[in-house]
Amino acid sequence: MPDFTQNFNRYSYCLNNPLKYVDRDGKNPIIIIGIVAGAFLGGVVANHGELNPFSWNWSQVTTYLGVVVGGVVGYACAYGIVNPGTFGYIFGVSNAFGAAGLTIGAAGSLSNWNFRWTTAAGGGGNISINFNEIASKRYLSDSRFFHGSEYEASKLLVAYSKMKGVEAAKYKTAYGYYFEETEGYFFSKEVVTNNLTRYIGTRPDGNHIYYMSNTKNGGKLYHIIDKVINGVSYPYLDLGLGQQFEVSEMDHTHPGNTSLSPDDSYQGIIPVHAIGWDGIKRDALKRDESDGSFWYGEVQCRPKPKSHKNRND
Repeated sequence: MPDFTQNFNRYSYCLNNPLKYVDRDGKNPIIIIGIVAGAFLGGVVANHGELNPFSWNWSQVTTYLGVVVGGVVGYACAYGIVNPGTFGYIFGVSNAFGAAGLTIGAAGSLSNWNFRWTTAAGGGGNISINFNEIASKRYLSDSRFFHGSEYEASKLLVAYSKMKGVEAAKYKTAYGYYFEETEGYFFSKEVVTNNLTRYIGTRPDGNHIYYMSNTKNGGKLYHIIDKVINGVSYPYLDLGLGQQFEVSEMDHTHPGNTSLSPDDSYQGIIPVHAIGWDGIKRDALKRDESDGSFWYGEVQCRPKPKSHKNRND
């Protein structure tokens, strides 16, 4: 986030916790190459296709203007490569010896890089790279997220919940699975009576600040915020400093192996499940009033005939 001044604070990028979070130094050679290549091509265009910088007319202002504008365009193109989906550009040069062109972006996608060239003798070539794959590998290097399978993530969630003895939650994002903390600061106007809650203070907006710990019968979603899109509130994982990630699925543990509670958040918006300490996922429990049966998601449980005396079987 180069536009966020606090990133110049040596440790603010990791919430002043350099032992927990990974720092990427931001020194990407593609950016430097893009600036140099753009400045060179800008000078070539300003000097009517002359490829030798020592033969450029440095006495005319158009040469400097071409170099500066080309460098800016080259930076924008390189930024589009490093950050797929942000920019799309096409530029090139040609002279008596041949032609070269660079395309970043394509119909329906801005994550493609394509360099093509031709020669006066009729030869040529083409190099293309799809940066979607590179971006996905970069996502998988974020140590804050778990990158295993959904089965493994669910097993870890249950194990963590048992170890802490409280409800725990995990979120599925494009970067992987994020495991929610089980205690932290929470802002609310409501009076919290839980004996594990400590009142800290009051924010300028009037909300009280509490330090809360999850219990075996309930938990808070400390890092989830609502984003209203077309009148619907969607959950986003907020890790501070503008780092927000769309949540596509949310699971939390129910130590008592009960079904999803009616008041559990975001039901009907994204897939939400309750995972018991027995490792079984359960959806909301619904009763069919016509025959008295219960539904756990798609599984129907019919009541026993009245002739059965043992109702617990």
